[in-house]
Amino acid sequence: MNEHEEIEAGGIDAETVARLKSEHGNELVLALGPHGPLVFKKPSAPVWARFQNDSNDDKSTPNGVLKQLAMSCLVYPCDEDTRRPDQAALATAFTDKPGLPAVIAAALSELAGVDKNLVKKL
Repeated sequence: MNEHEEIEAGGIDAETVARLKSEHGNELVLALGPHGPLVFKKPSAPVWARFQNDSNDDKSTPNGVLKQLAMSCLVYPCDEDTRRPDQAALATAFTDKPGLPAVIAAALSELAGVDKNLVKKL
């Protein structure tokens, strides 16, 4: 299956992917949500810092922190006019698939540079 067929299998067309890449950069993650595709951009440095800080906060729940990271990086689906991400679609996906935040957070962590292959012992 080539990249184009993969995108089509995910329910998102190549034109939309091209637009999202031009708006948000080439590092995107596609998640197959229960009601359609979800696309996330790489976490910015401030978003990643907030995620790390919230992860260590005793008042935060682990699942809540994962959901917040995903919500901060969601770029699709979005309103065609305002380009604002559809947070309700993501919340519905999380309700239907409660493990989805963990999978998305893991993929976003890789985009942010959490990769043990980037560091080697000397």
